[in-house]
Amino acid sequence: MQLLEKHRLERVRPGEHRFRSFLLASLKHFVIDDWRRTQAQKRGGGHSVTSLDIQDAEQRYCLERNENLSPERFFERSWALTVIRRSLEALRCEYAGAGKTELFDCLKGRITQDENVSSYQEAAVALGMTENAVRVAVHRMRLRLRELIRMEVAETVVSPEQLEEEIGALFAALG
Repeated sequence: MQLLEKHRLERVRPGEHRFRSFLLASLKHFVIDDWRRTQAQKRGGGHSVTSLDIQDAEQRYCLERNENLSPERFFERSWALTVIRRSLEALRCEYAGAGKTELFDCLKGRITQDENVSSYQEAAVALGMTENAVRVAVHRMRLRLRELIRMEVAETVVSPEQLEEEIGALFAALG
């Protein structure tokens, strides 16, 4: 909110800095400022505040519990997962717009590497397609998702070189 209220986004120079780096630096400054504010004695410094957003807290806890991530690594991973989630949602909307929601829902697990996914043969029977047609559909979905991820990341950079670096950083954050 402070980014908007204090017009800090206007200071970003796209050719000089990466947007993701700007966000990370802004987050660090916000956390430091927030810590200082909460530690001030006149504002009840030293007392812990309990978050009421239980669902969000639980999701973050599950992610942090499984891996000991530094704040920077946690931010990078959250950024990568957000890019992928937004791209998957865009792909779902495309399939829904084409009247292929059932196809997307049935094959989504194949492109997200869900462990509880049915076999190609089971998917073919459920969709009334041949197994080969299902494999082709999954291949096309993966290609389109890749394009959507690139488009999502491209909105945060100004050059093709930066795009390739950011795509590399995205996959490194997931690894």
